[in-house]
Amino acid sequence: MPLQGILPAVVDPADLKLWYQKWRWYQDAALPWNRARLHLELARRRAFAKWPVHGNVLEMLLDGRLEIGEHVLLEPGVWLTAQAPARIRIGGGTFLNLGVQVAAADLVEIGEHCMFANGCFVTDANHRFDDPDKPVPWQGFTTKGPTRVGDNVWCGANVVITSGVTVGERCVIGAVEDRGIRAAAIVRPRRRNAVERRLVIRPVGGRLHDHATLQAERAMHVQRSRDRGGRHLVGGARPHRIFFQRAQHVKLAVDALRRRQL
Repeated sequence: MPLQGILPAVVDPADLKLWYQKWRWYQDAALPWNRARLHLELARRRAFAKWPVHGNVLEMLLDGRLEIGEHVLLEPGVWLTAQAPARIRIGGGTFLNLGVQVAAADLVEIGEHCMFANGCFVTDANHRFDDPDKPVPWQGFTTKGPTRVGDNVWCGANVVITSGVTVGERCVIGAVEDRGIRAAAIVRPRRRNAVERRLVIRPVGGRLHDHATLQAERAMHVQRSRDRGGRHLVGGARPHRIFFQRAQHVKLAVDALRRRQL
């Protein structure tokens, strides 16, 4: 019996063939034998993943383009994708929580013992949109270079690390990050108004960063504005104490600038 007689009249055989090809492409990892192969490959690396895991994880593991260290844990909904020849490296002891996404066009490296909270996104690529005559999904990707995350980094919920960014060791991030971060820094968003956001680096381990310099400069300006005219003194301070207060603020600002240059 011809295929046209078996299928409903509303389904064209060519459309059904196309649907089957898409199903095999997008749902191939969900097939029972492929799920078993994926867990076997993870077991060989002493890693574990809670189902479902999205992306071409099995393909990358078999091709050697996905390197996973020991004791890596992938929570449900983790999405790892990299079309050949792109690579992803995840160091041992790293934890990817619910819905974490890692996408590589060239190289994404994540160090050892890192933690990524729910919804984090790490990538080294951006969608191209420079051709006004071509649909955006057809324009491919562009990259500023590999994205690297050092060891012992903790990223809070919904953190985004973009293309070409290098994050130093032992950093804590709670913001969208599109620039490099030195080691041992805490980064969080500070809202100036309803639209603009600014990243502030706070001191960690006794080392002063940009935040300390900003605080010192701000204190100097506030003191200067309040002391203007000789009457509006902070806390009722007398004129002979103003010189010492200003000297302390200047010294703090100079020390912070010197430490930044080290």
